[in-house]
Amino acid sequence: MKTKKVLLLLILMIVGVGFANAAPKLTEASYTSSNSLEVNAQNSDNSLDVVLEMRSVIFNYPNDPTEREVFGFMSNELREVLPAVVGGEGIAYSGGTFLLINSLN
Repeated sequence: MKTKKVLLLLILMIVGVGFANAAPKLTEASYTSSNSLEVNAQNSDNSLDVVLEMRSVIFNYPNDPTEREVFGFMSNELREVLPAVVGGEGIAYSGGTFLLINSLN
């Protein structure tokens, strides 16, 4: 069960599918990352615990005439567990990639 959830989360974050509501999407960006540019870098030891607290959902947008199913998370719930990937009501799915990698280690 844990492996299945981690793999689903990995797929969602890599593909970047779905937002938990019809709010404008966060703008994803590429960030420079290097030992010479970062400060206060520390290991994230509780990644699996965070992943296990995340509730994945399948839902439809109310104004979508196709009624297509969307896989994702509710932003208000995810904000409690992983606030760094939530902006307003949108979710930056790729922001949790580090979490998944640590969960699999």
